[in-house]
Amino acid sequence: MDSLGKDMVTAKITIPVKSIHSKSTSMDKNMYEALKAKDNPEISFSLRPSKVVLKHNDSLQIKGDLTIAGKTRPIEMTVLLTGPDSSTYRLQGRYDLLMTDYGIAPPTFMGGLMKTGAKISIQFDVKLESK
Repeated sequence: MDSLGKDMVTAKITIPVKSIHSKSTSMDKNMYEALKAKDNPEISFSLRPSKVVLKHNDSLQIKGDLTIAGKTRPIEMTVLLTGPDSSTYRLQGRYDLLMTDYGIAPPTFMGGLMKTGAKISIQFDVKLESK
């Protein structure tokens, strides 16, 4: 069986805030403001150093630090690792969070007549290449 990681594993994923788009440029502008993109242009996740030994198609619990709008919080989530397909692994997962935990006020529209909920889900599907 293929395995990944006999040594300590670390990783950092960074997403530029302005790479996130909706169908509306005015909604994008509100989102960038809410995410404090001017002062904090990136959302990042840093995996805490850990010894990971994985076998084909394993789900695992990972811990790390998620930074959104300049605020960093420790998180833990379950991810699915599949592969390798040639030298590529695939990492998939989902994490639910409250915007208010990161100092973000849920957006409102039409002068506050319409409000969004504070809970959002971050879904990801990342390809990792083995060197």
